[in-house]
Amino acid sequence: MSIMDNKGFYIKAILATGTKVQDSRVDFNKGCNLIHGQSDTGKSVVFSIIQYLLGQEDPPKEATEGKEYDTFYMQICMYFNDEDVYTIQRKLTDKTKVYVKHCSIDQIHDMHIKQEIYSVKSSEKPSSYSSF
Repeated sequence: MSIMDNKGFYIKAILATGTKVQDSRVDFNKGCNLIHGQSDTGKSVVFSIIQYLLGQEDPPKEATEGKEYDTFYMQICMYFNDEDVYTIQRKLTDKTKVYVKHCSIDQIHDMHIKQEIYSVKSSEKPSSYSSF
């Protein structure tokens, strides 16, 4: 049985990082969230990052200000248990791998927390991301 069976999840936060740029984070609430703003403020980029973190093979759209971002994170919470939290990580330098830790975004660099590695392509080893 998968950890996702009969539970569902919601996105708590996404984070974009890079070596020469300030981290950029968007937080979400449980339930329906609306991303709005003027033209060219990053709404489509946020959606593209979410798609990439959920397994889309194509890298996220690049905003003019965001060319230096190379690592993306998404914190998800189980819908019926806000304490059950995972953070998903994908890098532009390794587009076929997805890294998952049972922790919040703020704990992602804690080396004591076990990290699972999944492949975006279902035919590759280690386990495919869809099995998570």
